[in-house]
Amino acid sequence: MHSLIPAFSPRKTARNHGFSLVETLVATVVITAIAVVGTGTVQSALNKGAMVREMGSAKTLIGAYLQSANDNNGKFLPGYDRTVSEFNLPDGTVIAGPPAQRYPYRLASYFNYRMEGTVLVNKNTKQVNAADTYRLSCYPAFGINYIFVGGDISSSGQYTFPGECVTIQSLAS
Repeated sequence: MHSLIPAFSPRKTARNHGFSLVETLVATVVITAIAVVGTGTVQSALNKGAMVREMGSAKTLIGAYLQSANDNNGKFLPGYDRTVSEFNLPDGTVIAGPPAQRYPYRLASYFNYRMEGTVLVNKNTKQVNAADTYRLSCYPAFGINYIFVGGDISSSGQYTFPGECVTIQSLAS
C-alpha cells in the first residue's frame, strides 16, 4: 500500500537570511581593528610628510644662508642687524623696523622671496599670517635671529656680543 507519508521526507527549515549577533560582533571588531591600524598608519605618514617638508625648508634656509656668506667673502649675514631701517620686497612692499632687521627678509632673495614653504612651513603656516611681517620675521629662529650665528649688530654698527657670535665661515681645509 502506498502511504501518504513518504519514507524519507526532508524537513523544510525556515532559514533566516540575516546575520547572527556573533557574526555582527565579529565583523564590528575586525572593522574597528582595521580602522585603528589604518588611522595609526595614516597619522604616521602625515607626520613623516611634515618632517620631510620641515627638513626641506631647513635645507633651503641653510643653503641660502651659506650662499649669502659665500657672496660676502665668508662673512655670515647677521641674524639681527639694527642698522637696517627698511627692506623692499620685489612687489614694492616695504618692510621696516624689527622685521627688516631680522634675517628672514634680508635672506629672502636667496629663496626667491617664497616665505610660505620656506620660512612658513607646516603648523606655523596656521599660526602666522604671512602678512604679519613682525611675526614672520621671527620664524624659524635656528639660533640665527639673535646672537649666535651671524651676530647681533647694534644701531651703532657694533657686534653686541662679539665673543659669543660666529660671524665668519671657517676656511680651514
